[in-house]
This record gives sequence, C-alpha cells and structure tokens, in this order.
Amino acid sequence: MTDAEIAGYMDWRGPGAYTERQLVRIRRIVEEVRRREREACANAAGIAFLGADRDLTERVLKTIRARGQA
Repeated sequence: MTDAEIAGYMDWRGPGAYTERQLVRIRRIVEEVRRREREACANAAGIAFLGADRDLTERVLKTIRARGQA
C-alpha cells in the first residue's frame, strides 16, 4: 500500500493533513494485518491439506509465508 493510498483511506487531504509519525504508525498496522492474514491463510491451507501429500503441503505453506519476504 502506498503512502498516497493510506492518505486517501484516512481522508487526509492537502499539505499538513498528517505527520510522518502518523504515517509510520499506519504502515506498521498495515504490515501487521498482512502478516496475520498470511499466517491465517497458511493455517487454513494446512488444515485443508490434512492427509494430502506432505511435500505438497509444505510447499504450499512455505509459498504463502514467503509472500511476506517479497
């Protein structure tokens, strides 16, 4: 999510509408939400793949979790 997108969602308009500190805090929140969503997806995939090929399951989980490294 770009700074401009964050500003738009927060309804920050024009010069001085927000501080860098506010923007940093929002970025941290966005990243934490992303991290939690990735982990929830990995957990759901792990449950969905129960009883499936273990190597396939591990590759799927690794791929989901790796998205946070990109």
